[in-house]
Amino acid sequence: MEDKAWIHLRSNVSCEALYLDGELKMMDDTISGADIMELAQDAGASSFELTTDYVIRELVGDWPHGAFPDRITRDNVGEYNGS
Repeated sequence: MEDKAWIHLRSNVSCEALYLDGELKMMDDTISGADIMELAQDAGASSFELTTDYVIRELVGDWPHGAFPDRITRDNVGEYNGS
């Protein structure tokens, strides 16, 4: 694994998903800062970049699978936030 990890938090009113380097690692109704730090430590990264986005349910055709797929890329960040 790279020295710097990419951690992404994708949220919605009803659920949150946590990704490590684009791979879904955790999905729950809430994800805490401690969950994020634990994921970074388990990845063995000396540092990490944290990105976030919010999913507007009405913009997703295949709910919830379309919004919270098993893998994402940086290009997917913000795709369902209406901007």
